[in-house]
This record gives sequence, C-alpha cells and structure tokens, in this order.
Amino acid sequence: EMGSGPCRNLFYIYDHFPNKKYSCNDLSKEDSFLHMNPLIREIINFHEGDSEHAVKELRDVDLFVCSDHLMHLQYDKAENILNYVNDVLKPKYIILREIMKEFETPLHPRLFHDYKKLEKNYKIISSSISVNSKEYFIKIYELKK
Repeated sequence: EMGSGPCRNLFYIYDHFPNKKYSCNDLSKEDSFLHMNPLIREIINFHEGDSEHAVKELRDVDLFVCSDHLMHLQYDKAENILNYVNDVLKPKYIILREIMKEFETPLHPRLFHDYKKLEKNYKIISSSISVNSKEYFIKIYELKK
C-alpha cells in the first residue's frame, strides 16, 4: 500500500488473507508504527520514504492499494508512480480511492491524475463513489490477460 500511514487498509485485507506477504510505504516509519495494529506491525515490510522511490523497490505484487495518497502528490510524481505500476510492476489487481476531477483543489492540494492510463493494461472490474465521501471514486482494476 502506497502512503499507508498505520496500514488500516492492509489490516482489513490481512484479516481476510492472513497468509500473504504485506508491504507498505510512508514517509515516516516511526509515525506509521505509532498507531499501527500490532498484528500488522509484526508482518509488514515497510518502505520508508518518498513514494516515487519506494514503489521501485517492489517486486512480485499481487495487489497494489493506494487510498487518498496520489491526490497529495505533485502531478509528475504521481505520473511516474502510475507509469511504473502500469508498465513495470504490473500487479494482478489495483485498488484506488482518490479524488474525482470535479473536486480537485490544486491549492490544497488535492490533485486529480490521469488514471485512465491504467486501462492500457487493466480492465476496471468495479467502480463506485465512496460511501464516506462523494468526492472520491473507488476503482478496482484487474490486469488484462
């Protein structure tokens, strides 16, 4: 998971799939571990630092999760991450929860990025608006065979 903070999303996934390997990234391991569930803390492979660099440390990923993170990255950084995930990493599945274009606020920043590019290698198998906030989309992508 990119920009995972305390890995709340991975905790829910881990609860259903405990026998998998889990990796995450955030700027501060210390801050992330402070509020992390002890079960996840024990098994997580944490990549501390900038997401643009951390994503390139990943290998053999089945599921790439990014929730409310890319919207806080500059256009070029998010573009580089999306290109790497789409063209090099190629996980089997991608789950994104990010801001929709019409709610983009560049001065905040909450930036919308070109997620359509993922459809070159992925098909969308689920698409919805977040129940918690109508400003966000949730999409699940599956790698095309």
